Amino acid sequence: MEKDYKVRFYYFGEGPDRILTTTQLLELAGKITERTPFTDLSGAIEVVARYFSIPTYQVLKQNLSLSIDDFVGNIKPDGHFTEKLDLNILKNSVDQHSYFVESFSNFSNDEKTIICKFIEKAIELYRYDTRGDDLFIFLRDKMQTVILTFVHNLFQTDDPRNIHNQLLQMQKFNSIELEELKDILIDVINEVSIKELATNTNAIKLKLADDFYRQIVIANTKKI
Repeated sequence: MEKDYKVRFYYFGEGPDRILTTTQLLELAGKITERTPFTDLSGAIEVVARYFSIPTYQVLKQNLSLSIDDFVGNIKPDGHFTEKLDLNILKNSVDQHSYFVESFSNFSNDEKTIICKFIEKAIELYRYDTRGDDLFIFLRDKMQTVILTFVHNLFQTDDPRNIHNQLLQMQKFNSIELEELKDILIDVINEVSIKELATNTNAIKLKLADDFYRQIVIANTKKI
């Protein structure tokens, strides 16, 4: 018998970005206040209500019963993996004939976890909140291009012999905190002239993606 999950949603007005689960609510409050982890649910409601400029008494709450198929993402709440990888905003940067995509179901659970966490973290970095950081806002477009090229490179293989090495690269990326990854991206782009950035050629994209990976390797080495 398929299990149902009770999920509470909070409505902060109209619009899909104003409908949040408890986890999303706490995460957003943490980003707004720069306090993570944010664990005070009542406090989170007040913070996010102010952010969306509505009084707390207008915040609506609703519990919904969802089946496992209602959840998006590659790792379901019961720990099972999706049969087909959901690449989300990375989809257009990944060859759909990549071994990772076509043979995802053949990987071990540990390998699937690495791949899924890599996708999740790459999307988080791509969407990283830029409020209050003028430099990051200015460079955001170039940084997103680097991320998409980096993801493309790691998925770009149809040779199973390359898979182990690429999984190791994904694992190194996964081990670094989001804030540090953002700083690495900024450092990589700062090494390139404005003129080079403006050309936006494939050669520049590949160079930046390679430099980004090298800095990830260096960051991992420092942890040893």
